[in-house]
Amino acid sequence: MLILNALASQFQLPVVFYVISFIHFNINAVSSLVLVPSWFFAFSRWAHVVIHVSSNYVSLRTSVSLLSAVTLLILFGVTVTILANLAYGQRFEDLKKQLGIKA
Repeated sequence: MLILNALASQFQLPVVFYVISFIHFNINAVSSLVLVPSWFFAFSRWAHVVIHVSSNYVSLRTSVSLLSAVTLLILFGVTVTILANLAYGQRFEDLKKQLGIKA
């Protein structure tokens, strides 16, 4: 039952992550500002699954899950900011220069 619950958990927050990743890829807005939180989200979800199917220590699993949710919220904020700037005609390359991001 734990494995089924862990699998069901992979169809909640990660689906939003996949949509955000798809948006960034399609508008060519992948940078370190996006990649660092994305990898952090991926590793925190991996840790969540490992905890879920092994020890299932609920308070640790909840902490890791909350950490991944906050990371996804940050990614969502970055996405909204980039899309808003694109809507107002600012190119992503100009936005990267303005924020001092290299990559």
